[in-house]
This record gives sequence, C-alpha cells and structure tokens, in this order.
Amino acid sequence: MPLGRHLVAVAILLTAILGLATTAGAAQVPTPVATCDTGGPFAFGVGIDCTIAFDPPLDPDQVYSGGLVDQNGEYWPCDLEAERLECRGIGKERYDLASRRLDLELDHQVEGFLTFADVAEIETTLDQQSTLYTFIDGNEPVVFDGRPLPIELFAIGELDRTFIVVRDRRTGDLIESIEVSAPGRDRSVSTRLAIDAPPGRYRIWPCVGADADACEPQPAGFAVQVIDPEIAELIPGHNRPSAERINMVFAGSNLGSADDLVDVATAMLTLGGPAAGPYDMNFGPMAIEPLASNAHKFNFWYLVDPLADERSLLVDGTDPTALAGFDLDNMAVTVLYGPGYGASDARLTSMWNLINAPAADQLRFGGARVSVDLDDPLARAATLAHEWGHSLFELRDEYVGFDDRAVLTQYPNCAPTAELADDWWGSLDGTIDPFVYEVLRARRAAGFPGEPREGSNLATSVRIGVHPGGCYDTADANTAFRPSSDSLMNSEIPVWGAVNRRRVEQVLARFSGRGPLDDLDAIELACERQSGTVDCAGTLDRYLDPPDRRVALDGRSCTLAPPVEASSTGEEGRATIQCSAPSTAGPVTLVLGDQERSITVVDLPDPEPVTPPEIVGEPSTESSSNGSRTTLVVWSGVMMLFLLVSTSVRVWRRQK
Repeated sequence: MPLGRHLVAVAILLTAILGLATTAGAAQVPTPVATCDTGGPFAFGVGIDCTIAFDPPLDPDQVYSGGLVDQNGEYWPCDLEAERLECRGIGKERYDLASRRLDLELDHQVEGFLTFADVAEIETTLDQQSTLYTFIDGNEPVVFDGRPLPIELFAIGELDRTFIVVRDRRTGDLIESIEVSAPGRDRSVSTRLAIDAPPGRYRIWPCVGADADACEPQPAGFAVQVIDPEIAELIPGHNRPSAERINMVFAGSNLGSADDLVDVATAMLTLGGPAAGPYDMNFGPMAIEPLASNAHKFNFWYLVDPLADERSLLVDGTDPTALAGFDLDNMAVTVLYGPGYGASDARLTSMWNLINAPAADQLRFGGARVSVDLDDPLARAATLAHEWGHSLFELRDEYVGFDDRAVLTQYPNCAPTAELADDWWGSLDGTIDPFVYEVLRARRAAGFPGEPREGSNLATSVRIGVHPGGCYDTADANTAFRPSSDSLMNSEIPVWGAVNRRRVEQVLARFSGRGPLDDLDAIELACERQSGTVDCAGTLDRYLDPPDRRVALDGRSCTLAPPVEASSTGEEGRATIQCSAPSTAGPVTLVLGDQERSITVVDLPDPEPVTPPEIVGEPSTESSSNGSRTTLVVWSGVMMLFLLVSTSVRVWRRQK
C-alpha cells in the first residue's frame, strides 16, 4: 500500500487584530479571537473546527453572515450562534495546501466593523520521520456500541507497543488509551476500535512506546463521532417494523435539533401529495408515482443524534457490512444537511450491473445526502426523489455533466450504444409515463400553468425513444443514449419516465409491505357476553397478516383469517379475527406470546324464553262431519243452479 502524503501540524497560530475605530462616532471595532481544535499532530486533509468570538461581543443585528477564506480563495461559511461564529470542517477533503492561512470575512458590516482580517494560521509540513501511518475511512465517521471504528496501521521499521489515544476534540482531554496490535516492518494491520465514550466528538492519535503514558504520538488527529444509535418513528402510526419493507432512515447534519430534522424530512417526503409553494408545485418522492401508491412498502425513521459530518453514513450498498450496528433490515440512510448550498449525491446499490433486482433479503441500498435550505426545504423535495433514484433503484444521471466526471453508462437508462438502448427499452418505444397527466392536473388545480416550463410539452419530453447524449456526455455525443429528452433523472421534473418507472416498480415488487402481527394493540376487537359465552370479532391493522404464534382469549385459541382480497390500500385488505370463551365476570384477556391485553366486554341481556301460543279448543269429530256435509250441500246447490241456467239458454235459442 502506498504511504501517501501525511502532514504533521507544526503550529496553530491565533491572532487578535484591530483596536478601536478612529472614525468619529464609529462603534468600537470587534477583535476576533479564534479557538480551533486542540491537540496534535493533525492528519493530512482532516477537517478543523474553529469558533470565532469577539471583544466586544458581536451584535447579531449588525452582522448577518461570516466565513473563513484561505489563500486559494476557498471559502468556508460559518454559522452565527449566540454572538459568535462557528466554523466547521475547514480544510475537509482538501489536500493541496501545506499551509493554510485563514482570514475572517464578515458580510453586511456596518461602519467601523472589521471587513477582512487574519484570525488563524494552520501550518503543516511533511514528516518523513514517522514510524506509523494510520488510515480511517471518512472525514468524521460515526461509532457506537456494535459499530467499532475500522483502522488500518502501516509501520515503517520496527515498532514497540502501539496505542490509540482518544481525546476530546475541543478540550484535548484524554478519554482513553487503547492498545492495538503493532504491524511488522513495512506491513499493515487492520483492526476495529471500540471507543468507550459518551456521545460526542473526539480525535484519535496512534502512539508508539513502552506504555500508554510515555508513548510518542504519531501524525494523525483523525476526527470521530460517538453517537447514540437511537432511531425513532418519523410518521407516527405509519411504520410496521415486522413488515417486509424498505426501512428509510433520515439523519440530520447542521440542521439544528431532532425536531428540525423531523419537520424537514416530513415536508420533503410529501406523503400527502404535492405541495404548492409560492412559485411552483413541489413533488417529493412520495408524491410521485409509483412511490405514491406504494408508501406502505416503506417504514420512515430518523436518527435522533445529529451527525457532525454529513458523509459519515454515505455508505455503499455493494458493501454488505456498510450499515453494521443498526438493527434494521433493508435499511437505507438519507442525510439531510445544511446550510443549503452543498452538493447532493448518492452511492451505489447492490444492483450494480444487474438487470433483474434480487430478492428483498439480498438487496442492499446506497446512502444519499441532500443539501437543504431550512428556509424552503420543499425546494429540494425533487432532489430527494432524484437521489433516491440512485440510492434505491440504481438509476443513472441522464443530464449533461457539469464537472470532470466521465460518462457513466449502465442498465437500465444509460446505454453505451443505440443498438443496446433499443435492446434495453425498445419494447417501450413511444410510451409516456401516465403520471404526466396527474402532474398537469395538479398544477392546474393549484393555479399554476399546466406545463412546468413555458414553451415545452411535458408529455413529449418523457416519450420513450433513443436520445443521444446525457449521462454526463455532451448533448450531441454518441457515446451515451438515454430513454427520453427529460425525466426526474435529468432536470428533476416530477416524472420518472416509463423506463425508469419500470425499474422502480421492479424493486418495489420485491417488497410485500405486509408483515405478521406482533403487537396486540394492532387488533381491533369488540366483545359481547350473552347466555354464558363471550364472543369477539374484529380485524388486524392494515398490512398485517395472522401471526405464526397462537392468539388466545382466556385460554381458547382465536381464529384468524387473511383477507380474501388482499389490498394495499382498502379496508378489504385487513385480516380478520374471531374469538369465543366461556363467560366470566368483567373483562377478558387476549394473549399473544408473552403479551397480554385486557378487553372490555359488553354485557347483553339474556333473551326472554319463547312461550308457545295458547290453544283455545280442539274441533270435535261431529263438528268436522257437520262441516263437511254443509260444504257438500253448498256445492250441490251451485251445480243445480248451473244446469238450470244452461237449459234455459238452450230453449231460448231454439225459439229464436
């Protein structure tokens, strides 16, 4: 393994500049005092946090924003917090400066305020005398119980005992020293470091020597964050933990509190349908078909602890251990982070180069991060849907690239040749994703112009064909071909397009969205007591099936039946339950495994006994005989009258 270039921090020079303003009537010029991360030596390319305080204190009504600028013009914005500036991640992922001079820049300053001043200098030099080099993955990875930190050590020469020293990032206080296996000469060794520390931000240094107290620190100073991996429900009542679903976990970085994350994530999902903003309709992922009608195939969670580095959980789905330590199947992490002008991107899934999506238990999703403007989070709702196209469904970007990334062609939506494009999606030629028309109707109903872009036709733009260019190629190139001139994976219009939609539907089809009953509170049951028996009938909550274990009412097994017409949305999709038990006073007890639930019983009055009607008397034999004779006499008279009339008519006719 190449050693690379690793820097040793030689000094952090803090300067306090400027005195009192000399202009008549001007306010006193505040003196900046910078406090950056303590300890050392720092590793090559790590991020440094600095706090800029002022004497006299900064008036937030006079200064609205500020940042630090290095000699190359790289700008790091700072947050104004309690009359000071918090500047995070300075120098993160930058390896081009051996010495970084940091200048403070305040915008919207009033007369007499400092406009540009040196506040700190981080000077680093190459150290070829190091005996041990350390490598970790990420800028500030998260660790917790069950998720140790992977570390790789490479030795130059023979080493004595080797320790990893953990210190508080801001104060430099020693937290613990952990002995690790020392690599041999010119060899590397990998280990996983379990850090025993409360949630917070720390730095680690390798240290070589006879013991932990006398060892010599080596160049490192890597930042790590210890978190509590508590995951809470984002949408109350929506999740079914036992169901076969995609467990989408939102994490926040530089958003504020956990409540802020909940508000932002909930708004961006648009579970209730598209949201009308002041200038346009906003479609988040769950307002776009086919996700909109498959919301029951997702559980939505959020990580309670905020992340210091938004990339710390941007994991690759091709790594089966990427999300080790989290107790959720089919998990995908999306990090929403401020302050709103950063990059949004995503990582690969396990479907890389696969035409058919594997079974649910073999699918692994990539991580995604989306930069969010807290003043208008809905403005990035479509971006969230776009990044899910990468991290959940392995779709490629269809737009023309704006950086130095190469053309990326891959199934299903970026073909390297026109012939392969026809092979991949020729059967859909001319197809228009029907969600186009729902978008147009929603826009008109909200009072916006039907077409998202003046002079363009949404239906035409997503009609499937073979379109050269895109996929990070130039518009007229012949090295990449996309299915339509526009789509969600191109300019983020709220329509997948038929080719991309087919892939989304294929992945969603791997998940039933249903799961077995595992909580008695998910049963709606009504019980009645009558005639010495308690009878109960009810249904399970939506998307739940009968459990493998017995459900019993006062010791008698209940009968559970799956829905005859299993539906993803309707009430007919509920499983049913019926129970019967001997009558006892008061409530009855429903049992599932070690769970018990008391059920109130409605007592019905016992039905009154049915009394047969009284019989007044029975007809005698003589009466019956007399009745028969009377009937015979009547019929005989009728027949005689009929014959007499017939004879008279015949005589009259002869005389005529």
